Amino acid sequence: SPDTHTPQRFLTTVPQQALYLMNSPFAAQQARALSQRTEKIPAAEDRVKELYRLAFARAAGPEELKRGVDFIKTLEALPVEAALAPIWSYGSAHFDPQTRLLSSFVALPHFTGKSWQGGAKMPDPKLGFAHLNANGGHPGGTHDLAVVRRFTAPSDGTYRFTGTLHRAATAGDGVRGLVVANGTQVVGDWTVVSGESVTAGENIELKAGQTLDFILDCGGNENSDSFQWAPVVRRSEGGEWEAKGIFGGPVGPKAKPMSPWERYSQTLLMANEFVFID
Repeated sequence: SPDTHTPQRFLTTVPQQALYLMNSPFAAQQARALSQRTEKIPAAEDRVKELYRLAFARAAGPEELKRGVDFIKTLEALPVEAALAPIWSYGSAHFDPQTRLLSSFVALPHFTGKSWQGGAKMPDPKLGFAHLNANGGHPGGTHDLAVVRRFTAPSDGTYRFTGTLHRAATAGDGVRGLVVANGTQVVGDWTVVSGESVTAGENIELKAGQTLDFILDCGGNENSDSFQWAPVVRRSEGGEWEAKGIFGGPVGPKAKPMSPWERYSQTLLMANEFVFID
């Protein structure tokens, strides 16, 4: 509670506060305005110093200055298309069991509010029972029509994933889960007839914009092939992305992307040091 007395304010924010400020149009507008006030300063270190003076009315410390410059360098090196790509996307694809690779990836077109699928009603004429939700889903109507939960790397790094593939039914011939890095390298392969299997992989080098495809294919038939599989992807350099926690529907029209300096300005405005007055 911001009304509770405390002799010292912590520097970090609670997740709800950070998410509100990250997605607030007003906060973004103020971040753009703050960045614009410093845009004529050519040197990155000098510009970080000025932003600290404007936001916090104090000088930036040596470590704060270094983090600010590193933040800008990282964002400026990020390809624009990678910065705009969604972290998780949901699709179907034809799967070749011989090569263990996808022949295509097509986004599932319809969102019900709880799941992505082929159309408003199931089975869909083309995709059958294929769908994905926050926890798992169901493969398509033929043995080679898989559902794919795609992770797109937001920046270069070394990635790893964890999760559990679960199939509750005892009827049918089971499901197969695979993870393919950047469309070419199989980094995980599990078959579950009934029960569950721990799924994990590590030391996967990805460039910004490259992908990890979490593919779920039925066996010889799709009988009772509902499954649960909500992996978590982590980057050794920092960052964690939960398939379940980030799951959602289509986004609205995208606003103009924020520049690296605008994003850094917004980061400063999200700090408790700025938001709260003691």
